[in-house]
Amino acid sequence: MPTAKQYRAKAAEYTELLKTASLPSEAREFRNLEQSFITLAENDEWLADNIGKTNSPGADDDWYGDLPRSRQEKNALGRLGTADPLSIGRSQPKFSNSLMTPVPGEACCKQPR
Repeated sequence: MPTAKQYRAKAAEYTELLKTASLPSEAREFRNLEQSFITLAENDEWLADNIGKTNSPGADDDWYGDLPRSRQEKNALGRLGTADPLSIGRSQPKFSNSLMTPVPGEACCKQPR
């Protein structure tokens, strides 16, 4: 992970590029990138100076023990419940037209064979 010093060096590169920009769009882009790297450096410095003010669980801490198990079992797409990729979309309603009106009862529940 880059350090605040590396972020500041990258910001300085964009400061120099800003001086040579010939188009307003280039200047705007370099200025935005410069500011982004300065912000990253400031955030990194703040974190280093205030590590005691941040919450970070230890290896033995179970921060989510009081939540129902299904809330803990998120799949790779961030959906709650099963991580089975084949089941994604099966419980979502089917729509009959572009007006987003649901298809009546059985039509949305039938699975292809």
